[in-house]
Amino acid sequence: MTDWNGPTLTTRSHELRAGREITLKALYSVDVGDIAPPVAWQRCQDAFFLSVSPPSSLSQPQAHFMATGQGIDASIDVARHMLQAIAIERMDIDTIIRKSSKRWRISRMQPIERNILRIGTFELIKGFIPARDVIYDCVELAKFYGDEPTPGFINGILDQICQDNQIAL
Repeated sequence: MTDWNGPTLTTRSHELRAGREITLKALYSVDVGDIAPPVAWQRCQDAFFLSVSPPSSLSQPQAHFMATGQGIDASIDVARHMLQAIAIERMDIDTIIRKSSKRWRISRMQPIERNILRIGTFELIKGFIPARDVIYDCVELAKFYGDEPTPGFINGILDQICQDNQIAL
């Protein structure tokens, strides 16, 4: 198990959301590109903060950083630690997802769904952030990066994980 004690950020902060978003992109790269987590993290971190995309295509945390330039260090810290912890605990996290996702094998899930669930499950089990806020932010990631049914799927599985593991909402 990892020794990280969780983010020292307020719930639903731009920094925490950005950390999750960078983590998601890195996990996705590891998952589909077979890239080592440290390499994926560095690439995704650089791309996140150095984006040249039009403002309309940026996520809310990305737009915040492009406008203010504040909180970058906190976001990087969250992403680095979260990616490292999820990489170490991935088998345990996947087991929890598998038990709560009775109709869907992890291998059948879309990579974006699978990795949002890994982030959400990790945070729910560790209890760093209130469960309601974790689910809300994971659903927001799903709205931005997933297909139309993805937010409902993420909400349902994370809610089931809470029920199965006696995590209060």
